[in-house]
Amino acid sequence: MVEMTGFFSSFYRNAKQNSVIIMDNEGIILQVNTAFISSFGYESKEVEGKHFRMLFTEEDKMTDKPEREIITAVAEGSMSDNNYLVHHDGTSIWVNGESVLVTNKQNEKFIVKVIHNIHAQKQLERFLLESNEFIDSIFESIRDVGLMIIDSSMKVVKANKAFLKMFDIKKEIEEGSKVSSIDHKFWKQEDIKDEIRNTIVKQQPLKNKAYSFERESGKKNIDISLKPMDGIGTGKSILVVIKELK
Repeated sequence: MVEMTGFFSSFYRNAKQNSVIIMDNEGIILQVNTAFISSFGYESKEVEGKHFRMLFTEEDKMTDKPEREIITAVAEGSMSDNNYLVHHDGTSIWVNGESVLVTNKQNEKFIVKVIHNIHAQKQLERFLLESNEFIDSIFESIRDVGLMIIDSSMKVVKANKAFLKMFDIKKEIEEGSKVSSIDHKFWKQEDIKDEIRNTIVKQQPLKNKAYSFERESGKKNIDISLKPMDGIGTGKSILVVIKELK
């Protein structure tokens, strides 16, 4: 049992969210706190006396990641990283951890590893990435309806090819461009910009409002709907849906 006093002792024993592992400078686990036991499902006797590589995935073991972490912590005084640690039930949990080299009053050196469970954050990031990829594929699969997403600053987030074709726009609209900078005089009109602005501010949809504009082949009649987007990360963005009226 490693002797602990003062502030660290209170932190070690009372922490609920911060898992703490105390190791020797070879990476052998000496003690774990109750937060670790609660978070990772191991009993103290199952991990104490074993190298902490037992907590890593097989992929990380193959690259000697746990050993390299110990070597760096001893050589430089600390080592921080994001990686998976394996729960007692076999599931992998994405964590942020820092291993710190400490010396006690008896001049004994230990490595204290403090671990934060950030698995929910990792899952959210993955969901957002997959959601964006899904939105991109949906956008490009719709060919007869113009679609555009506008953010709260009235800047274009994305527009599909059907939108570009509908307004005879030759090149893709650069993300972050102002609506008024779209290369078509329709989007410079104050009435459509007012409708977009009102939808963003009031978060109230506009449904099936008819507009028209002139083009080389004659007048084009369109139907525009503006819908506030409630998805994660969209803020007060809106979806612009444009249908050509025959």
